[in-house]
Amino acid sequence: MKKGIIGTIMAAVIVTSIFSSAVMASDMGSTAMPQSTTAAPAADMGSETAQQDASNTKAELKFAGEKAAMSDKTFKLILMDANSQPISGAQVKVTFDMVRNGMNDMSMHDPEVVTLTPGSNAGEYTGDINLYNHGAWTAMVEYAANGKTQSTQLNFDVENSGPNWIVIGGFIGAVAVIIVTAAILKKKKSAKA
Repeated sequence: MKKGIIGTIMAAVIVTSIFSSAVMASDMGSTAMPQSTTAAPAADMGSETAQQDASNTKAELKFAGEKAAMSDKTFKLILMDANSQPISGAQVKVTFDMVRNGMNDMSMHDPEVVTLTPGSNAGEYTGDINLYNHGAWTAMVEYAANGKTQSTQLNFDVENSGPNWIVIGGFIGAVAVIIVTAAILKKKKSAKA
């Protein structure tokens, strides 16, 4: 009887440990080496931010989903001229950086420059970025088209996409309650026998 209880407890502890380790590893993966991702279809990309510069050029940054979240991300930049016509054939680069808030923000990451490639639609450009931390970010867009070089800055927030510790804690608590209940029931059953 005791071997059965101990075996059940050990199995539950092992399963919980494996699950917890996997969740923690996936959280730590956002600060590790970039992992490859597949681009989301255009229909799944939500608008994050739009800006018009002094020449009335519109730049719109889009990430998969409604908001930018921590991870490697394929993103789109849409450029439109003052007449709302797509700007095609431009040479585009975007410099991504976290907003630094004085001495408390000692980020060890340098700004990341991404050279974009033309997308599937006119005025659309795509690239990949590792958004390594949640918080306020800037994207400095620089593009050369029709003999002119222009730039504009876009501001956006990155959401924390780490594990939900409340859910994980609830799961671990439920497993512990099940283990304790099983041990008590086994003990009562063996006492009656």
